[in-house]
Amino acid sequence: MTDDRRAFARWLHAHRYADRTRRQYVRYAERAAEALRDLHDIELAEATPAVLFDWWANLSDHARNPARAALIQWYQCHGDRAGYPASDLPTLPEPDRPPRPVGETSWQSRIDASHRLGGIHHVAGYMFGYTGARFSEIQRARWDLIDLDDRWWRVIGKGGGRKGPKERDVPLHDDLARALETWRVECGSSAWVFPGLRRSASGHLSGPILRRILDEIALEATQPRIVPHVYRHTVASILAESVTDIRAVQELLGHAKLDTTQRYTKVRPERLRAAIALLPSSGAAA
Repeated sequence: MTDDRRAFARWLHAHRYADRTRRQYVRYAERAAEALRDLHDIELAEATPAVLFDWWANLSDHARNPARAALIQWYQCHGDRAGYPASDLPTLPEPDRPPRPVGETSWQSRIDASHRLGGIHHVAGYMFGYTGARFSEIQRARWDLIDLDDRWWRVIGKGGGRKGPKERDVPLHDDLARALETWRVECGSSAWVFPGLRRSASGHLSGPILRRILDEIALEATQPRIVPHVYRHTVASILAESVTDIRAVQELLGHAKLDTTQRYTKVRPERLRAAIALLPSSGAAA
């Protein structure tokens, strides 16, 4: 690993970017640097907006936004607070991806399997199944931010820079609170809800191990494996059908924009039919 790569990775870590995001951003910065050396014989720090655009425009559609974000962070890391010249790159509209929640039966099977397995599986399954929190937020959950008496969790969310990461309060489901009370005694850590193994550098459990725990829950539940983010979609969709205030769902998930919450939720066709049926009849004879 080059010195520049190490410095960028450390900067991203200091700004609380998730492990996978850090790897992705470092990879995009390296790809851009190599391309500019090969094609223009210049370093990334010397790039003009036009030169950077020529490289960026040849990326696939799904790669352009994350590449732009990665380079903005690279230039900020190297002293430009606005992320120039990467900030001059256009932002493509996000594709309209439908939410991918599992059905309530599948969700309940995973909750039940978490309880049967006990221990860390119990707590992990409940954290993902009852909070709608992001993977990195659950991975980095700390005991000093959890109030088991009043049953609240202060979540340290995404974001960085001068304003620091965004924070929000998430209420704890009664079943999750009871699981956490037991786990706090068992886990052996006064700092992390999911402490790392073998003196990990971060102190908390690594991403691959936490994903493996979710896979083992799926196996116990005889359900297909899913990426952790599907839990977030599922909680959002269940809540959207249970409460009338979509803003409450937005606050719970920590979305900056309401349209993001709306993209996360999926309302079943029968619920739409039930909503239409609530409209008053015209009173006209058939």
